[in-house]
Amino acid sequence: MYVTSWCGYCRKAREYLQSLRVDLVEYDVERNPSKGKEMLSKSGGSRGVPLVDVEGIIIRGYSPGAIKDAVRKEKKFLAWTDGLKWLIRRIIPTKRSL
Repeated sequence: MYVTSWCGYCRKAREYLQSLRVDLVEYDVERNPSKGKEMLSKSGGSRGVPLVDVEGIIIRGYSPGAIKDAVRKEKKFLAWTDGLKWLIRRIIPTKRSL
């Protein structure tokens, strides 16, 4: 999540993401100019914060509904890939099981 230290909506987004129990990495775009440039690239040039990036799903501003939807999609994807990994391990024997 791209933030500034003075942004009230950034604090709200942080609290909301923490309530969803997700891993959160924050970048202060005023203290770290390279992250500011990265944010501009992801946002299409918008300088507004917060900018939330949930594995490539970009959310501009504090939007609890959009954040929750993005987190749900990512959790479903992770669950699906975990299931796929389990299935592959069952179908394709490992060297240890041969």
